[in-house]
Amino acid sequence: MKITVEHEVPYDPEDESRCIYAGGDFWGKEVCQYHKHRDRTHGHKAPVERRLPRCMLFHEWLPDEYAKCEACRKAVEAEKEAMNEKQSRRLVTVQGHGELGPDEEDQMIAFMEYIFEKRGKEAWK
Repeated sequence: MKITVEHEVPYDPEDESRCIYAGGDFWGKEVCQYHKHRDRTHGHKAPVERRLPRCMLFHEWLPDEYAKCEACRKAVEAEKEAMNEKQSRRLVTVQGHGELGPDEEDQMIAFMEYIFEKRGKEAWK
């Protein structure tokens, strides 16, 4: 049996390596719901390590407090790659101006609408 889980990975642009949502609560931190503290045992003779951070979604022990697990890091990187690819594909070529990005395209459209209103329909015939 397979179960598919869809989980929104916490992403704070200021600190990408942490499993904390941007903003947070009164104390400043809104932690991922799968970030828990558990005791790690190593058998009968070894001492128990108390309250270590663990990702319960991917069952990974984390290196330090509020750190992202490797699977979450890969998901964030894949999402950033996809967003960069979408933006790079959306380039418009304007004669005499070269390629325009999304923001420049919006500025060019607004400028052309302004000129169209100022000069009237006769100027574009």
